[in-house]
Amino acid sequence: MIWTRYAPALLLPAGIQALPTSNTTRHDYDYGHGYEHLPELPSTNSYHTVPDNGTVLNITKTSPNLSPGLIFLTLNSIEPTAEHQQGPYILTSAGDLVWSGGDFQASNLRVQELNGESVLTYWKSTSSDGGGYGEVVVLNSALEEVASVCPDIDVVTKQGSNTTCVADVHESYITERGTMLLTIYNITTTNLTSVGGPASGWVYDCLAAEVSLSTNEILWSWSALEHVPLTASKLSLGTHGQNSSDPWSWFHMNSLQPFRGDVFVNSRETWGSYYVSRQNGSILWSIDGASSGANFSWQHHARLHSTPNPNHLVLTYFADNNDLPTTSTPSVALTLLLTPSSPPTLLSSLHDPVDPIASFAEGSHQPLDGSGAFVGYGTALVIKEFNTQGEVLYSADFGYRDLRRLAESYRAFKNEWHAVPSTRIALVVSGEKAFVSWDGATDVDSFLVFAGNGTRAVGRVLRRGFETGFEIPGGCGDLLVRGVVGGRVVGMSGVVKVG
Repeated sequence: MIWTRYAPALLLPAGIQALPTSNTTRHDYDYGHGYEHLPELPSTNSYHTVPDNGTVLNITKTSPNLSPGLIFLTLNSIEPTAEHQQGPYILTSAGDLVWSGGDFQASNLRVQELNGESVLTYWKSTSSDGGGYGEVVVLNSALEEVASVCPDIDVVTKQGSNTTCVADVHESYITERGTMLLTIYNITTTNLTSVGGPASGWVYDCLAAEVSLSTNEILWSWSALEHVPLTASKLSLGTHGQNSSDPWSWFHMNSLQPFRGDVFVNSRETWGSYYVSRQNGSILWSIDGASSGANFSWQHHARLHSTPNPNHLVLTYFADNNDLPTTSTPSVALTLLLTPSSPPTLLSSLHDPVDPIASFAEGSHQPLDGSGAFVGYGTALVIKEFNTQGEVLYSADFGYRDLRRLAESYRAFKNEWHAVPSTRIALVVSGEKAFVSWDGATDVDSFLVFAGNGTRAVGRVLRRGFETGFEIPGGCGDLLVRGVVGGRVVGMSGVVKVG
């Protein structure tokens, strides 16, 4: 395994010899001999080492044949009675917490690639009213911030947002060019008479923008209002659009994808997706869920995939098929085959017939490499894994699946990810017990326990879930722990007094 970040230099206890290293500060220990195994305390979801009291994942179905990887999602509370802590989370399929990114409104946590390295990205709200304005944070495998993406653009935001950044909540896609595609919502005036509104009405003009990660400069942009007629919207104007405080969200851009040099844009409210020329902004082709024969609506997470035939494409969606929490049409994960001059062909429509879920917003459909798909149900806050035969292998929720929208996760993903945080290991002493965790560390298998300011080895404890507890051996006036991955020490705590 290759680590791109290493822990600070560590003190070696007497009698333990580090193997030679080059210009790194990671050390190898022969820790298999001379370390007494300290029995671990039973693991719980109530933690001593971090303020988060634990994320309870209610697993209703699982299988030994799950795809590898960790689960990435963002829990957002809509009402105070929902999740006690918002923010980005990484979990195991068994429900163990791996990383809690903090208590704030977040969206779209995922693994991406930047300059050949795996990174974490997520959107973070900077709006005082909890609206969809914010910044995109990029973290390396040490969980250090390497970029904060805040597009340099002047737009009109909703009254009362008081935001410091205008990156929209919906999309943050790192391109092969090392830039980022972002959605941006601008409030503007336009003629709404074609849809029964005023001649000078108000709308959200959804922008697709390519942004420099180093300068936040806008490198390319595309306006939905300039290229798609208002009459394409399936969302009724109603009383919206009369003033700037209530603009009509006629397009609702919710996903962007760079593909073969151009950009694939998805609109929830038109039920359509548009393949847009980067050169002049023209729409090269489009697909409409109402008229193409594909039969989908209010869809999210549109993604194109190449096939061995260069003239054929595969298109995946999460089709919500609902616009209101009061409707109950099952939401599905669609896979379509696109061929020249032919209607789309339905390849699969993934859903759980035993547990049909009707999500009215958000959601994601992630094809897994050769092993099915991972699906997030947005406002229903349910996640499922399907195999290649469309059978449900895994299903879990957080207790908020009655569509009252108490809590949500905009998207959910399953990815392989390896991190060695640059932060110190957390160690807490409580009476005759000690508790240790390392928020975000993915591969630690055990902790070495030392006393005497780290000079005397007193034992080894196997890692159990997010936080590991153990009885403090007698004669210890203080404790220090070091994390171990396959024989290598990759971090340590500070010295904590006992008693």
